[in-house]
Amino acid sequence: MTEHEILMLNSTQYINNAMYQIAIAIFVFISFRAARISNENGASMIMKILVTVFGLFVCFWNLTMAGWRGVFDQMAASNLASLQDSGAKLSASSVQWVEASGVKASDAATLNLFGDIPSVIFTLVILAIILLVTWGPKMGSATE
Repeated sequence: MTEHEILMLNSTQYINNAMYQIAIAIFVFISFRAARISNENGASMIMKILVTVFGLFVCFWNLTMAGWRGVFDQMAASNLASLQDSGAKLSASSVQWVEASGVKASDAATLNLFGDIPSVIFTLVILAIILLVTWGPKMGSATE
C-alpha cells in the first residue's frame, strides 16, 4: 500500500464512523424523548427499566464508535510505520504522525472504549440526563 492509499483508507473509515455517529445522535434524541415521556406519564417500573436499558445501549454504542476512531488512527500509524520500515519515503506529516503515535509496524490496534476522554465525558453526561429524567422526580409537561 502507498502512503496515499493508507491515508485514504483512514479517511474512508472516518466517513463510515461519521455515518454511525449520525445514527447515534438520532438514538440519543429518542432516548431523551423516551425518558421525558416516561417521566411525564408516570411510566411503570418495567417501562422505566426498558428506557434505561435502551439509554445504556446508546451510550455503549457511542463509546464503541469513539474507540473505533482510536483503532483507525492506530492502524494508519502502524501501516505508515510499516511502509517507512520498508524503505519508502513518507511525507513530513506522516512521519510526524508515526512519531507522535508511538506505534510500531508490528503493533496491533486495540479497541479502548475509554481512550477518548471527551467522548467518555460526553457519554456520561448523556447517560446522566437519561437516568435523571427517567428515575427523577416527576416533571411538568411542556403544555402546562
